[in-house]
Amino acid sequence: VTVLLTGDLEREGEAVLVEARTDLRSNVLKLGHHGSRTSSSEGFLQAVRPELAVASAPARGRLAFPHATVLERLERRGIPWVWTGRDGAVLVGLPSLEVRVWRDDGERVRLVREAKP
Repeated sequence: VTVLLTGDLEREGEAVLVEARTDLRSNVLKLGHHGSRTSSSEGFLQAVRPELAVASAPARGRLAFPHATVLERLERRGIPWVWTGRDGAVLVGLPSLEVRVWRDDGERVRLVREAKP
């Protein structure tokens, strides 16, 4: 089970990783640069093939993160996603990819996939 934490990586950095032919496949992808429109490009998502994406960004920040175009890319690929600004704290349990999110109104649990035997 792998998790790719991209920090503030954007399109140009993603392209460098893809062109290096590094095996980027990861079960969980933390969206680069808070899910800005200049991150999580089609080619990068194709290389990573995540089962879950996590956007770490405030709900009412001065910029609109995660950007709608990034969310559309995820939705087209059928990649479920969670967003700290909407969902609260996010805990990703491995290896089952159980996702727990906490908000002021309590904990919610979502199972992305069952643990492999």
